[in-house]
Amino acid sequence: MIVYDHWGHMVSTESARELHDFALAMGLGRRLYHINGRGEYHAHYDLLDGRLKERARLLGAVKVRARELVERAWWSRRPSL
Repeated sequence: MIVYDHWGHMVSTESARELHDFALAMGLGRRLYHINGRGEYHAHYDLLDGRLKERARLLGAVKVRARELVERAWWSRRPSL
């Protein structure tokens, strides 16, 4: 499942592959993909405006609170790095 928050962070609850496939279906470029220095932990796409959030919703993404996004993201189930 793909989820996004008020801030426009979009993640997958299943895998990085699901996230990238969904972003591709939305027409998003990899320039909107963000990871931090610890690999894919906290990996997300940025939905920079309301139009992108609406497009994500229309394709099946679910809006959640920021805390829930972090708890449900696929990388949250991995051991801490």
